Amino acid sequence: MAYAGVAVIACVGVLCAAPKAVAIAVCLASAAFFSAAVTFRHARRVLLALGVVAASATTLFLVAVPVAWRSWLVIPQGLGGIGERALTHLDLSVRSSGPAVLGGMFGWAGLGWLLAGLLICFAVLVAMADAKKVGAGRAVLWAITMLLSIAALLAPGGLFAPAFTIVAGFVWGLAPTMLGIRIRPRSGLLLLLPMLILTAIMGVVDNDGLLAWAVGEMGGTDKTIHATAGLLLTLGMAWFFGGRRVLPGLIAITIGGLIGGAGEGLQGMVSRRPMEWADWGAHAIGTGVAAVLYFLALGSRLAESPDAQARQHALRKYEG
Repeated sequence: MAYAGVAVIACVGVLCAAPKAVAIAVCLASAAFFSAAVTFRHARRVLLALGVVAASATTLFLVAVPVAWRSWLVIPQGLGGIGERALTHLDLSVRSSGPAVLGGMFGWAGLGWLLAGLLICFAVLVAMADAKKVGAGRAVLWAITMLLSIAALLAPGGLFAPAFTIVAGFVWGLAPTMLGIRIRPRSGLLLLLPMLILTAIMGVVDNDGLLAWAVGEMGGTDKTIHATAGLLLTLGMAWFFGGRRVLPGLIAITIGGLIGGAGEGLQGMVSRRPMEWADWGAHAIGTGVAAVLYFLALGSRLAESPDAQARQHALRKYEG
């Protein structure tokens, strides 16, 4: 009873402080209930009833409590949008919602592609959920969490908040496991290679577009982008090649730092942007931070008990 009382107090507090957030959460919960009702036949009646209650509550709430939705409004600019010009011609900032920014840049086609892709992925994951392994309750709760993480990412300011991006990636990345879906291990190259390609593209294009604009709006510079790229790329390489042995990790860190210089050289040859060695310095700072994090991760293993035999088994299983 104590937990229920605390939950009720928390819900009332959130309702008073952020009614819009409550309306969104209940609406998404109703969508998750209806989706799960299609998959979990043994609990279909209960899930449908919960979906109807949540949808009705959302409708009544929106009718009874006027809420300003201007910050969420989409500004579609034709079928394909107007590209980077939307960042300067429209009233957009880092406080704008994801649909408003994407609708202005990519139009109806881009916005529709994003929403359709999210809905299809969500529907496929829920349809593949194994109720025998996790139960309908846990699957529904995780489905609601998935939708809420995307709502937070697309909310005003959420598209440019790293914390929301991390949460959305974490929740959707764990979705197959939490829904009881059997997955087979895949090589980390599937993540590392796109990172290398994306870093190379960012180094040679004339304008970083949305990324540079967002960083500038938050007070950063192009050096911030270079340092972040060096951090993420080097950390990914170090973990992939040096997950168990230090020497491959050191070689990966060195290569990660040298990539910044190679990228500046390539930029000077194929791009109209001038080659700036200070950008390599910013990349090197990111590489240094990645090295510190890598050694902290390796050092944490020394704190483990030598009797923990499951450690080596888990590492071998992780590496496939």
